[in-house]
Amino acid sequence: MDPATGDGSLSPFISFCFTRLGDTARARKAMERSSMEPGERGALEAEILLAEGRKDMALDMALECYGSDVSTCMALGKCMAANGRHSEAVVYLRCARRRMNDAGCLFRLDEALEWEGESYMVLGEHRLASRLVGAAAGIT
Repeated sequence: MDPATGDGSLSPFISFCFTRLGDTARARKAMERSSMEPGERGALEAEILLAEGRKDMALDMALECYGSDVSTCMALGKCMAANGRHSEAVVYLRCARRRMNDAGCLFRLDEALEWEGESYMVLGEHRLASRLVGAAAGIT
């Protein structure tokens, strides 16, 4: 089976993996073949756009699909940070971490901590930033 065209249940995960690897063409292909909720699809599209360097479009997509779940909080937090809106980014990244804890699934916690730490660094909160980035490294 071609990993870029996995079945409907694996395609979102496969798309996410390709996005993290920087292969956005295959990420899109996998996303198009998957059956996802609109919010999840929008969050994944925002992350693909971000990986392609289209920060403004990614932020627009993340704002449009926001629904306060883990995937949309992560996407919006990352897009806010990528667009220099760090004080807003930390709000959504903290929300993502809370939702992860509530769900009992810490997948991507390291990523949320790293992005949040980087935003706090830009905001001048160096101690907090260092603790968050250190926690992310420990999880990884």
